[in-house]
Amino acid sequence: MNQVKKITAIISFIITALLILLEIVFMLFVKPQGYTYVHGLMGLIISVFAMIFAIFPLWILIQSAKQRWVIAIIILLVNLIHVFMGCDFTSTSIVSYGKDMEHPIAVRVQGQRVYIMENTRFLFGKIGTASAIPMKDENSVTWITKDTGVFTYRGIDDKLHIHVSSYGDAKTGSYYNVAPELQGVWKHKDKTWTIDSGNISIDRISFENNQMEQVGKSAIVLKDELGSAQYVIALGDNFKFNDNGYAKKGSDIVLWKVSLDKEGVTYTKADKEISLNSEESPKEVEKKEIDNMKATLKKDPSLSNYETPYGYVNVKDTSDDMMWIARQIMYTDDTRPDVGEGCSNDVTVKGASILAQKKNDYYLTISTTQTATCGIDSETMDIHWRFRVIKYQDGYFAYRITYDENGYYKLKKLKTPITLTSDGSDNYHYFIQK
Repeated sequence: MNQVKKITAIISFIITALLILLEIVFMLFVKPQGYTYVHGLMGLIISVFAMIFAIFPLWILIQSAKQRWVIAIIILLVNLIHVFMGCDFTSTSIVSYGKDMEHPIAVRVQGQRVYIMENTRFLFGKIGTASAIPMKDENSVTWITKDTGVFTYRGIDDKLHIHVSSYGDAKTGSYYNVAPELQGVWKHKDKTWTIDSGNISIDRISFENNQMEQVGKSAIVLKDELGSAQYVIALGDNFKFNDNGYAKKGSDIVLWKVSLDKEGVTYTKADKEISLNSEESPKEVEKKEIDNMKATLKKDPSLSNYETPYGYVNVKDTSDDMMWIARQIMYTDDTRPDVGEGCSNDVTVKGASILAQKKNDYYLTISTTQTATCGIDSETMDIHWRFRVIKYQDGYFAYRITYDENGYYKLKKLKTPITLTSDGSDNYHYFIQK
């Protein structure tokens, strides 16, 4: 046997061993955790290649034709048994990889039932529950950014339905609430788009906070009043936050209208001080919001008829322990009804400081460490929050501050801030949307 055949046989054996090792790892460690291959026929593909690379060197090394065929048939039968035991022949697989290749969109279609795979990573994922609306016919996958993709299909109700997969890294900013960080002015060519707090308007259609569903750490879905998805907004690949918690000038977001074939439109953040309403800067608007807090309490001292908009927090607790109130502000804000369920978030409230005060009016900063866990992905961040807090007869009324100087608006700055220390009982847990 010449040297070329020996080298070929050795390489084939190594490839076969690696493929078999992959299957062993899958069967012993991956499958017991509830994971499977993202493609229903992945096991078949691996088995076919393993069989080819196993038979090929044996065909070279064994001289007897009879022995060749006997060994080939044995390998074929073993592979057939493995394939029929481990492959899914009852469904059609739809798999699409984004630019990062790590988290594919994977879908299993069984008849008309659509099963979205969850926690996908490279070749593996978990099969989720069937979608509420069965699929009629058409479907497509669109990658809006390198880490945000959408699976769209036409349901038997003749409407388009979507599933958004977003695996962005939070762009070093607030990873659990994308919508409020989009405030400001955005531009696409000669078109200007202004996004206000708690409200996003597109083509004269207004979407309130309760019509925005966050997906992962870097995308939101805008829904109509009936709950049907209309648009997706994803943080662009170059998106960054500035020190005030808003999108940095030059950052991109991508607006995608629900469809089977359209691409997203990229908008770039304009100067952060461009007016939101052509007359006032965001800093001036924020000062007005503080004045509005006082005006609201004057009209409704108990806030009994007040619906708390996004950015505001109403804590029904009359305690004088400001550390506890700081914890309650964070907890109430994080667990409001529209937060939803999905990723797990553990919050450690490390401490707080009162930087300015006047009677029952405070400028409060709160320091937290937050760990978000979505499937097998986890991220821990230290986040510092600013709130203007006013005590009223039934509790505390708080407003989240973006610009530090506004926290002192109409207050007396303390020469020495009052440090509030947590005793460890201020930690809490909640769920965020996938």
